[in-house]
Amino acid sequence: NLELAIGSASEPLTFFEFNESALSTFSEEWARHCEAANSNYRVVSRTKMPVRRLDSILGEHAEQFESIDFLSVDAECMDADVLATNDWSCWRPRVVAVEDQSVSSSCKQGGGEASKLLLGLGYRLAAFTPRTCIYLIDK
Repeated sequence: NLELAIGSASEPLTFFEFNESALSTFSEEWARHCEAANSNYRVVSRTKMPVRRLDSILGEHAEQFESIDFLSVDAECMDADVLATNDWSCWRPRVVAVEDQSVSSSCKQGGGEASKLLLGLGYRLAAFTPRTCIYLIDK
């Protein structure tokens, strides 16, 4: 496991760890929203983490795989930032799953920033679950 943030920031980011781990995030705005929306959820720790680009991480570990068939991104409101740091000419997974907090309508309507980025790269919406849009590219 890599203990770091993936994104475009040049400085370390603060990781907000919640008592409900599914809500943990690097987004201060999302952390505040979760605490305000439900008194059962609270940040239990804050940790500064280094930031790296997705293409840098994939390139570092490239000898372990020939290609990437499936990429899942669940970055609690920072999915577009994660995806934007990939070199799509080198690393082009056939299937990309991206969490979207408003998936019930946004997938069908072109989605948020992550969805727009993938659609612009030639991916198409293949399916969606209650919180995840699944994109496919034909090779």
